[in-house]
Amino acid sequence: MNFGGRFARMRRVACLSLLLAAVGVGVDAQPRVYKWVDANGVVHFSDAPPEDGTAQTVVVPSTEAPAVAPRPPANTRTPVGEADTAPQAPAAATPPARPSAPDCSTQSPAKRAGLDLYAVDEEPPLPLSSEQIETFERVAKTMAHRWSGNETGFACEAGVRQSLNRTIVSEGRAESALQFVLESTITARDRSHREPLRIAVRNERLWVNQGDASLLDVSERGLEFGYRERVGGAVSERYWRITLDGRRGMKIERAVYTNGAMLEATVWELSKAY
Repeated sequence: MNFGGRFARMRRVACLSLLLAAVGVGVDAQPRVYKWVDANGVVHFSDAPPEDGTAQTVVVPSTEAPAVAPRPPANTRTPVGEADTAPQAPAAATPPARPSAPDCSTQSPAKRAGLDLYAVDEEPPLPLSSEQIETFERVAKTMAHRWSGNETGFACEAGVRQSLNRTIVSEGRAESALQFVLESTITARDRSHREPLRIAVRNERLWVNQGDASLLDVSERGLEFGYRERVGGAVSERYWRITLDGRRGMKIERAVYTNGAMLEATVWELSKAY
């Protein structure tokens, strides 16, 4: 008998069995990942093949295997890019930009917003919160003083810009906890006029010069507001921004519009007069 040939054949069979066993162990030890492309062209990796049998089986080392996401339910499609896009938080609402460099062609906020310019007696503004009222009271106390300084800016006459440079003396006084008056005398050359500003909180609403006003902002550094009023046959829009510089200085920015058109934009730079 040819024991040598039989032994050789047995040895080859044994080696082949050991090799197959080794391969089998190697495959089972690695994660089986199925790579497939859906109808929208999106590549997917999953731990089970799709039902249409179009998957390509990929075996990768466990240290390199991608995270396997659950397969989408049958008869559904994943829009292109949706699977890789995290939900986005809604963008914060952005308030309308305040004109940084107004000129005689600048329209009033009411006209830019498409409001009825002549509807002055519309629904009154919302009531102020208790925190806003308390902050207003503190700001009014800080403004209650004698101020002096200069006014710069421009006025529009028939659409033509005229530069302004005037001196100002203002007397601020708190008539009560929630009522403040700023009486200002504005002088240019030998001519002067008075500009009264009466601010109060009545029935939890802001009042300016005996009419409703919209409070745009209030903080320890100052306040901003706007209001509309009839002047003769025209409607005037006025916006004030008062900024306190500690307890020594005060800056007032004013913008006045008539029937939606710019009339005057000025800045008061004031300091306490001793």
